[in-house]
Amino acid sequence: MIETGLLPVIVARDEAAKKALAELGGPDGHAGAVARRLQSYTVQVPPKARNLLIANGHLGFVEEKRFGDQFAVLKTDGLYRVDTGLLWEEAEYLQLENSII
Repeated sequence: MIETGLLPVIVARDEAAKKALAELGGPDGHAGAVARRLQSYTVQVPPKARNLLIANGHLGFVEEKRFGDQFAVLKTDGLYRVDTGLLWEEAEYLQLENSII
């Protein structure tokens, strides 16, 4: 494997991706098989970007006790656009915007 320095973020934008992630919680949830099925839903981001998403509540981990940070899933759908991809640069701004009453 080539080391890129980038980290994966899963963008579960349809039912197939959500179903695959749900399988991780069951007894038959095999990380390798699910990871392969999620490849087309995964974007690679710099560590700084992933940390920014986590710090602002836009990223969560599925079955973290079993798989650690392997399955990092975008929780804020508005940060992903099909035409431009993951807008991680807006993570901090959107967190502030969401806190305004």
